[in-house]
Amino acid sequence: MSQRSRTRWPPPASASDPSSQSHRATRRPSAHEPSTRGGNRLVRTYVVTSGRSRASRNHFNHITLSDSAAHLSRAQLNPEHTAILEKLAHSAQLVAELGALLHLPVSVLCILLADLMESGHITTRQRITDAAVPTRLLLEDVLVGLRISPVLRRDERAAKILVAGHFGAGKTTLVHGLSQIAPVSTEEVMTSAAAGIDRTDLPDKATTTVAMDFGRLHLSDNLVLYLFGAPGQPRFFQVLEDFSVGALGALVLRDTRRLAETYPILQLAEDLQLPYVVATNAFDGAPVISDKRLREVMDLDDGTPLVWCDARDRTCSRDALIALIHHLLTLTPEAAR
Repeated sequence: MSQRSRTRWPPPASASDPSSQSHRATRRPSAHEPSTRGGNRLVRTYVVTSGRSRASRNHFNHITLSDSAAHLSRAQLNPEHTAILEKLAHSAQLVAELGALLHLPVSVLCILLADLMESGHITTRQRITDAAVPTRLLLEDVLVGLRISPVLRRDERAAKILVAGHFGAGKTTLVHGLSQIAPVSTEEVMTSAAAGIDRTDLPDKATTTVAMDFGRLHLSDNLVLYLFGAPGQPRFFQVLEDFSVGALGALVLRDTRRLAETYPILQLAEDLQLPYVVATNAFDGAPVISDKRLREVMDLDDGTPLVWCDARDRTCSRDALIALIHHLLTLTPEAAR
């Protein structure tokens, strides 16, 4: 399903600098640094989980859907368990969405959800399957839904699209503009500590996504589309890999002023065999480059769609998703009749 599966882009300019190879490393928190935040309190994760590092059952991942079950007593539950149930009382939630809303790491949340599942407080189901090839019916339904977008009920099929791109490409703006629910974001203000790691010289760029952006589109009475935006820095590529599981494909955003920073994203998408469309985000003051020249510079296959969009414009962003679905349909054979 991938456009091509070989290394064809040079590494980023900083690849030779050992200080830039931090995407596989884990920074050790200081003795005074909290691991979990919630409201105004600061609590370390091992306190929330009573010292446990693993869930009692390997049942959850970021696309598992959790829902409240019987109205059982909450007397023996801790505040985090209760907070989860309060969120689920209104609607079912994906683990990724629930974790971001509660400011809990997914690893911690999975332990708490396993507790609630064993006590009978919640039920779970997998709405997004990690199918190797999506069906044409699903893709066609997503395409129709993107053009209509009615309001959702509850027991729907689900599909997932990954929104990728280099740092500052506009992923958060696009996901927030398209989402029909209050979008979930994990943006944090950049400080001087980011100097030499993230670019701190970009105009109007004071924050960065440190985990994900999450949005939801209600496409029909029985279909919902989830948008997962992954951070663009190389040290977060493992997050992008995790979010690619079960995705129909990827919309890769880029800024024409920083084309070289897009190469590692495209290479990773191809290594993951994830079909993608490249969308050039219309930044103010960015040079306008012809599609032909962009294909030459970026060594894009003729079959890889190249579109222009303004992530600030919802219709334009929707059209970019439609272009991705059209591309996926060309890669998906029709069922034999």
